[in-house]
Amino acid sequence: MNADHGRFVRFVDRSLLLSTAPVLESLHFKLSRKCSEVDIVFWVETTVERGLGDLNFDYHYHNEPRRWPQSLFTCGTLVVLKLKNVSLVDVKFPVCFELLKTLHLDHVIFLNDESSQKLLSSCPILEDLLLDRAVHDNVTPFLLWCLHCKDSSMML
Repeated sequence: MNADHGRFVRFVDRSLLLSTAPVLESLHFKLSRKCSEVDIVFWVETTVERGLGDLNFDYHYHNEPRRWPQSLFTCGTLVVLKLKNVSLVDVKFPVCFELLKTLHLDHVIFLNDESSQKLLSSCPILEDLLLDRAVHDNVTPFLLWCLHCKDSSMML
């Protein structure tokens, strides 16, 4: 880890720990350098505990997918979830996104067909869905019908 990257990680850690806001409405990352899973898990868990409503995570480090803390998938306050170049292989089901209205999954790796279907079915009020599949995402092509979606884009 170079000095600039180390400063970035410390800045994010301190910002999250020193913030006095009772609710953290959104967390947006676009990372092009390798971050440890420990750091990412800490950032996500800290924001989930503070009522995270919007997570946008775009990871561009040699297309290496990231793994996520289970607490993200039971976050009762999440309304927007946008993930790019990540792995959802380790997600434990059931998950619950009772308030999620926007879901964008761009080059996401799943465990199998069933896990992708379970994830999508855990979003009862979903309005905006974007799926841009990864080449080796462990999911066979499927037809998706989203009854509540007002806007959906899929590259299946």
